[in-house]
Amino acid sequence: MAHDVPRRQFAEPGVTVASWYVACRARRLGPREPVGVNIGEHRVALWRDGAGIARALLARCPHLGADLSQGRVTGGCLRCPLHGWTFGPDGRACEASGAAPDRAARALACVERYGLVWVHPDPLASAELLDVPDGSDRSAYRLMRSPSQRLRCHPHLVIGNGLDVRHMDALHDLEVEGTPTIDEPGPRRLRLQLGGRPRSRFLRRLIGVGPEGVSASFETREASLAWMTASVLGRSPLRFHVLFTGRPDPTFQCETQSVWFLPRTFGLAPLRAIAFVYALLHDDRRTLEGMRFHRGFTEEDRPFVRFAELVDALPLWI
Repeated sequence: MAHDVPRRQFAEPGVTVASWYVACRARRLGPREPVGVNIGEHRVALWRDGAGIARALLARCPHLGADLSQGRVTGGCLRCPLHGWTFGPDGRACEASGAAPDRAARALACVERYGLVWVHPDPLASAELLDVPDGSDRSAYRLMRSPSQRLRCHPHLVIGNGLDVRHMDALHDLEVEGTPTIDEPGPRRLRLQLGGRPRSRFLRRLIGVGPEGVSASFETREASLAWMTASVLGRSPLRFHVLFTGRPDPTFQCETQSVWFLPRTFGLAPLRAIAFVYALLHDDRRTLEGMRFHRGFTEEDRPFVRFAELVDALPLWI
């Protein structure tokens, strides 16, 4: 009798799971020309409709498979470059020649948030997973988008990296205090909370860490984004968020984009936040790109293991 083998999707090349992915910066999407983006093995066409709303379709025309991102925008719809079939935001043909005008392109969920255009393969996907943690008012923060980067490793490793408690000490010289806690605040979410302080006296002074140390949480959502919330405690308290994103390119390496939610104050507070995160993450790229990942988990890796399990359970983008 055959036994079901759990499906492995975490950090597997050639496998794209259903999740919210950053497609491009919002300013890149103009009113006339579509934009084409690769998400894993999938080609996506993005454009703005007649009302200026960002829209997305799977880029392969349902007629003969032409790349819709090579077409043009007309009347708020997307026109195929090969035979002129035209598709609306729901994927239905607005205009088509030949015998099959009822064919539809595949529509994707598409939202504009934080100056970025996001897509999800499920057209009914809720954008709630993109919300700032703890119900924070995003208008209370100054947003800063860092330049996108390409890392030579799988995006799941980039997003899950913040759940690896032990590397905080070994790689980042961060003294973790107490026992970190792990919980699941909602479906497809995993949150690690911990406290500690940098061992470096210079760094403690640079970011203004007092005797109370730093309190931080790292929350992954689906497979492609994670929020870090940090509170530097002491006489000059500081609280901020950083949104990390990871999108697989066609070779299943990572296109990453970060958004910083910095205090709307003058003075050194924003610089202290940037210094803290840079000091925490500056060695990550080298180690992530040098990994040849395999599932050699131990009991200490439990938060990371749980993230892999959540990713394994997500629907596939097919």
